[in-house]
Amino acid sequence: VAPAVPLGCSQVTADFPGTITMRGTTLVRVIVDMCTSLARHGFRYMVICNHHLDPIHVKAIMIAIQEVSSLYDVSIIEPASTIVYSGLNSKAIQHGLAMGLDMKQEIHADVKETSFIRYRYPHLLKGDVDQLPPVFIDIGEGLRKGHSTFKEMGVQAGYIGSPSKSTEDYGRIYLEEGARLIADLALKLIRGEKLPEMSDKMKSVFDSQVALD
Repeated sequence: VAPAVPLGCSQVTADFPGTITMRGTTLVRVIVDMCTSLARHGFRYMVICNHHLDPIHVKAIMIAIQEVSSLYDVSIIEPASTIVYSGLNSKAIQHGLAMGLDMKQEIHADVKETSFIRYRYPHLLKGDVDQLPPVFIDIGEGLRKGHSTFKEMGVQAGYIGSPSKSTEDYGRIYLEEGARLIADLALKLIRGEKLPEMSDKMKSVFDSQVALD
């Protein structure tokens, strides 16, 4: 297990208090340098465990993987964005749908992430989380209007989705399935088996609409 990198690209939430972000080009260099070091030490399979889907962050990882893979005989995957943007109908998504939620609207500090905190770190939840009203926005429309952050798109409280619907059981499902999916993809990577791929539509979005800086 390589050292964790506790920072990333958070431009979309940069105007919420407490957010620390880096440029996409900076993250590319960090990942390239780390993976290059591992490749030089003989590592041939690398799994980038990431739980942050800011578009700039994801694109930076994609570019870094492409660069390292072009220089060394390595196989690298970043499971989170691959799973989410491949359209995989996961158990966590099915659970949310069974709760009557529109999972395409659960985006940031939402029912999934709040459930995870409720399951693993309940002492970090504020007492009024169960009273929070759901917040939904049309991110595509916001981007078309030239907005670059959630706050510019109308989000004021720092979350998008339904954190009040979070449950400890959902948090357990979300965590355990996430770990299983990462392990499954790691094994597929080592065995040379077919891996899920980001949809062509999302690849086009990242190529044409997301800039690193």
